[in-house]
Amino acid sequence: MLSFQSFGQFRNWDRFELGGNYVMAMGTFNGVSSQYDGLGLFTGDTTIKKNITTKIGFGVSVGTCIPFKRLGHESLWAISIGIMANELTWGDLNSICNQQGGGVKVNPWVGTINGITMQLAVPFGIEYKVGTDAIKSQRVNLGASFGVGLMPVMNGTTIDAIKSTDEHGSGFNYGLNPYIKAEVAFFVGVCIKLRAMASYGKLNYMFENSNVGKYTDGPMRITGLANVTGTLIIMPFSYRWTEHSWYNTYDTYNPFDKLH
Repeated sequence: MLSFQSFGQFRNWDRFELGGNYVMAMGTFNGVSSQYDGLGLFTGDTTIKKNITTKIGFGVSVGTCIPFKRLGHESLWAISIGIMANELTWGDLNSICNQQGGGVKVNPWVGTINGITMQLAVPFGIEYKVGTDAIKSQRVNLGASFGVGLMPVMNGTTIDAIKSTDEHGSGFNYGLNPYIKAEVAFFVGVCIKLRAMASYGKLNYMFENSNVGKYTDGPMRITGLANVTGTLIIMPFSYRWTEHSWYNTYDTYNPFDKLH
């Protein structure tokens, strides 16, 4: 069972994490693209349904963990919780398949539609930890973590039509997706970690039901299928780590150094 002492770890800044994210999202786009002939005359609409991937986006992460079960001298189970803020860019949403030469094309009379998503996520879950950041040790130079959990997400997407001063969007969309993650940790005066995280499941990024000038008659929808995030993390207060805490019965490297 979780103890009051383990929940007290939540207030322990020694486990505070600050990171920078590199993030990509994969999904599908459903929409309508207006078509024009070589003279710029409207010839009709074409329905588009295609897989899309964002450009590499950037963001920030903060977080911590709450140990609750010792497994060995250097390993434990912990509850992890964090907050991530990311920016994602969707490019050329209204490009269509070129029937003659393959690839994609955008009619020069139409231009392109791009989208920017501001994303706020709160991943929380359970993880197995071993090594330096598990026992807050300056003597153990390496560590690793493996975790699973759920991630509530809020997305706000703006559609910006090139050559247009109008911006369109549909407010905020919410979702809850499972995730998996893995980390490696290195202690080099402070603890630095590299994290890979993947979340999956359908996630509504945008539904736009209004006209975007001559670019489309609407509606347009972006549905996410997966999110992949790489994070470089620093634990700024790890310089004051020791191995003396509730989940150890003795110092791993000095069995005569008993806990008080």
